[in-house]
Amino acid sequence: MIRVLRHFWWALGQLYYELITVTLKINIMWTLTVLPLILPGTLLAVVMSQPEARESIADRIIPLELLVIAPVMTAIVLLIAGPGTAALYHSAHNFIELEPVTFGMFWRGFKKYFVRGWLLAVVDMAALFVCFIGFSFYWFSGELFQQIIAVLFIYLLLFWVLMQPYLYVLLVSLDLNVYHTIRNAAVLVIGNPGASIGLAFITLLSAIFVPIFNVVALIVGPCVVAFTGHRVIADLLEAYGLNLEESGG
Repeated sequence: MIRVLRHFWWALGQLYYELITVTLKINIMWTLTVLPLILPGTLLAVVMSQPEARESIADRIIPLELLVIAPVMTAIVLLIAGPGTAALYHSAHNFIELEPVTFGMFWRGFKKYFVRGWLLAVVDMAALFVCFIGFSFYWFSGELFQQIIAVLFIYLLLFWVLMQPYLYVLLVSLDLNVYHTIRNAAVLVIGNPGASIGLAFITLLSAIFVPIFNVVALIVGPCVVAFTGHRVIADLLEAYGLNLEESGG
């Protein structure tokens, strides 16, 4: 945890000294790619706010909006958001390596990781979707035993949250495919619980600040998370005999 906080403080310092570069050439570009995620998120919120939908799930009938429309809409939106997130971490990695950050760098990262960035985002969101539907399916049944099963999906969701800071750092820093990215992220979560909790806390803190500070959080926050993730995970990988300076990124 102390290591995470140390690198988090370093990331804040980089943001302070390179505010214009980081904000204009990385954070705003990433924000534009993820804004369309508001659409499926709004659809899910509207559907789950309706008592009829919750009653339908309790009766083992998943509404069409949840089963088909929301997943398809999310997959389409992720065609931009997935590669955009990979480009964010690609630019952050190059910034840490003291390479000049340009708009072209973000675009090159977007193109390089377009397929893998999208596939990773789709698999990631599919896992979240399974946790959400599984919890809703059993929790709204009203039966105690099935609600206990629903709690298991909460633990799966917590593990999913802990994996998030690792995914795109591993994809970019080690130039992995989607399967090995997810596998290695799971191994790092299990093997480094303290660092995983610290990284997840910083990521969630950034997510919480978005609705509070809106544009300000979106403009300044993403790179702080990316910088911290890169630095912490580089330290962790050294313990496994991996040097990111010798890896592709």
